[in-house]
Amino acid sequence: MARAAHAQGSVSSDVVPGTEILTLDGEFDLSNCAEFERRLSEASEPEPTDILVDLRGVSFLGSTLLHALVSGLTRANECGTGFALIRPNAFLWRVFVLTGLSARFPNYASIHEALPDVEQAGHYTLLRNSDGAVLAEFESEEAALEVIERIWEGELPARGVSVVRREDAFALSRVI
Repeated sequence: MARAAHAQGSVSSDVVPGTEILTLDGEFDLSNCAEFERRLSEASEPEPTDILVDLRGVSFLGSTLLHALVSGLTRANECGTGFALIRPNAFLWRVFVLTGLSARFPNYASIHEALPDVEQAGHYTLLRNSDGAVLAEFESEEAALEVIERIWEGELPARGVSVVRREDAFALSRVI
């Protein structure tokens, strides 16, 4: 019953030179995977491009999502383009390991690892969890500082995150 309330998944995309990044958030199963499949097929049009699928925000995945990812990898191989994943949390990644899919997909822990040039272009890491996975990234230092200040001032709810201000800097930690 609790899963039904959170059954929505969302797909967003960003393009960096030579690569389209598809970011998934939420739960993905038979009921809502069609949008991802559509975005995945559109990502290679009109010209084939490398695809990076960011799964860090996925909280549940069904076999339909796994099938869509395998289909995307197959299409990329046929077109001669790249197709890689940014791994989800360890619990969900275990599905990839147990099914043997972890060996089929090039996979990375973060966007910075997958696309080192993006980091040099000015992406800032705001917070990492204990496994080192990036929980939030921003295009500029100013955007990151704005969010940190809003959390500090109590304007932006940040469940599970504490902010400590030290002189001209902020420290963030995850509250367990």
